[in-house]
Amino acid sequence: MVINSNPVSEKRQFPRFDVYWKASIVRLNGERLVGSTDNISRIGVNIILPCRLIEGEPVEVELISLSQGQTNYFRLRGEVIYCTCLESNLGTAVGLQLLQPDDQYLALLIGLENQHGTNYA
Repeated sequence: MVINSNPVSEKRQFPRFDVYWKASIVRLNGERLVGSTDNISRIGVNIILPCRLIEGEPVEVELISLSQGQTNYFRLRGEVIYCTCLESNLGTAVGLQLLQPDDQYLALLIGLENQHGTNYA
């Protein structure tokens, strides 16, 4: 589900979209952390989690989205780029750079870009 129809406006290679999807992070040791996305792009995801991760840590991210009446499931690999504690002890914003996003995920993001007139390709 796309909550904000406008991409987050910053100078970036690809636009980000404010979406709230279910997300799970799986660490190398098998630990699973459940959270939700805050925003997404072709090459990155911001996820709100209950705890910090280590910058540079490789992880697997599982995303479940509802888009255009369909439920989509993505299992992607990423690397932690930043962790920022949120105000009022609401969790940690974790920025992931995606490593080789799959074609289904990219198709969904390109569709969002086209829908909002922000295709950077």
